[in-house]
Amino acid sequence: MNSKKKILVVDDDPMIRWTLSEALQQWGYELTEADSTTKALEIVQQDFPDIMLLDINLPDGSGLELLRNIKQAHPQTFVIMMTGEVIVENTISALRGGADDFIGKPVSLEELQFALKQAEQNKRRNTLTQQLPRLLIVTDSQLQADHLMVALGVNDIDVTIATIPEELQRASEEEHDIVLVDVEASELRGILATLRASPVLAEIPILVEISRLALEPSLAGVMPQYRAMPCSPTELVSLTRRRIASMSTKNADYDFAGMRPML
Repeated sequence: MNSKKKILVVDDDPMIRWTLSEALQQWGYELTEADSTTKALEIVQQDFPDIMLLDINLPDGSGLELLRNIKQAHPQTFVIMMTGEVIVENTISALRGGADDFIGKPVSLEELQFALKQAEQNKRRNTLTQQLPRLLIVTDSQLQADHLMVALGVNDIDVTIATIPEELQRASEEEHDIVLVDVEASELRGILATLRASPVLAEIPILVEISRLALEPSLAGVMPQYRAMPCSPTELVSLTRRRIASMSTKNADYDFAGMRPML
């Protein structure tokens, strides 16, 4: 298996591409080159690189616009912006667009090596984050989510918070290990339907905090229908902690089924 890191150099100057390619291949990278935004997009659509060296000014478009497109489609790609005009406005625009690093031209190989080391460290951090239990909190407000996080009192987790429909839709497209729901009764059915309609969330535990749902006739049968577990605030915290602990110790087969009858 080829374990070389893939790196894409995007610059319209052939001499710069040649200089960088010589150094990068000596350092063990698998290199691809592009002289325009169009060519770069063709390459990344076939196979996203691990790292991209991207010039800000390209003949057929802005490197900053290409940066935004790349980061939107594949945020894990580590992008190092290059420019011959190292000015504050360029740096700010690049960082706002999602650039991971920024170096001037002519490129110092020592500075480039440092940036590539940062890329490797970033990948290790991302790998560690991906190994953490992933928790999705669906609630009415950020304040409510903050209160829940304080009550849980756990740190080694990757948390996504959805307080509006757009955030819930995005979150439902990503894998999570457990979902906590704390919303008004009028919102519950639609939220559970959205969660269970997602292929990546169809089978994971969904815990629903019921203190705001008590004695609501319209909810009869809703939680059994969507295989959601009703919990008091204390139960919600306790079961979530146990789930997180079980996953952190590689024993993620904790079964929530049958612990409490559905409403």
